[in-house]
Amino acid sequence: MSADNGIYVLVTTDKFRREGLYLHNMLPHGITTYRVAYAHGIDNLGWLEDNEPYNVGYFLHIVWKDSPPLYNKIEVEKEIKRLERLYKHTEYGDTEYGVNWIDRKQYNFPS
Repeated sequence: MSADNGIYVLVTTDKFRREGLYLHNMLPHGITTYRVAYAHGIDNLGWLEDNEPYNVGYFLHIVWKDSPPLYNKIEVEKEIKRLERLYKHTEYGDTEYGVNWIDRKQYNFPS
């Protein structure tokens, strides 16, 4: 049976930068933001973009809602390692698809 799982790094261009409890306005160009999540069925994102683009923001929110925004690749690598250690000792074991980067810089992550 396929686990269909992996660790996914979503790359977006957000209009705000989060610092603690506060959001700082970064308009008009935005800031490249990374979010890392362990997830299943990410291939649904492509299908939604092609068939139901009005549901893409909801899908992104459901998958990455608990992922803190990260602003550099060093932080991203630390989070990837943390998730790999965390999920290695679960019923799923190693991820089927490993670590994947999803470049969606055209999106501002839904808040």
